Parts: sequence; structure tokens; C-alpha cells
Amino acid sequence: MLKLLNNYDQCINSTHETYRFRNGYEFSFVEKSSAEHIFNEILIGECYPLHKGKDEKKVIIDIGANIGFFTYYALINCPNARIISVEADPSNFI
Repeated sequence: MLKLLNNYDQCINSTHETYRFRNGYEFSFVEKSSAEHIFNEILIGECYPLHKGKDEKKVIIDIGANIGFFTYYALINCPNARIISVEADPSNFI
């Protein structure tokens, strides 16, 4: 998943201010250590197994979406799914 980042070197060295993906998506965060943990858990460790595929119709609901890493992970792996993300904490809307 790190290959999807424009700022790969900064993320590896923990000198990044955002996660900038090659497709133009950019994720900002308030608290870096939490964002790094969640990024590594979801996008590197793939802790949420998804039956990956483009042909199946799926609805994926992300309750407590935080800054959207799982939502993005779901979009990458299931591009034709309908994805609904809900985040109640306004501090996550930077």
C-alpha cells in the first residue's frame, strides 16, 4: 500500500504532514501517532479482511470512519461497492 503514496519517503521517516496518494486523494490528521497507527493497521496490515473483487455488488458501511482510511481501503479493493462512511467527531473534518 505504501507504493500508492506520493510522499512515501516522508511517511516511512514519519516526517509527513498528510498522506498524499498518487490518485490525488489527500488525508490530513490532527494527531500523527494515531493516524500512523490506523494507516499501518488498515492499509499495511489489512486487518479488515474484505472479499476483494470488482464484479460483486456490495454495500460497505464504515461507522466511526475517523479520517477515512478504511473507506479508502474499501474503495481500492471493492471499487464498485456502495460505501457509506459515518464519523460523528467534527475534529476529524480538517
